[in-house]
Amino acid sequence: MLFGAVEAGGTKTMLAVGTSPHDLRAMLRVPTTSPDEVARAMIAFFEAQPPVAAFGVASFGPVRLD
Repeated sequence: MLFGAVEAGGTKTMLAVGTSPHDLRAMLRVPTTSPDEVARAMIAFFEAQPPVAAFGVASFGPVRLD
């Protein structure tokens, strides 16, 4: 079973697909620029991978400010 990972940071966003932290099948480092550019890179990366069962997301700060 494959899992997707997104770590959104202030200077870079890391994307990965694997079965565990010790078995990463693909990784991509994307510079954190505009939200649209990062989203397009994320979509392209995950569309090029086999289907994943679930995603884990880590963010450097609040995801939604209300």
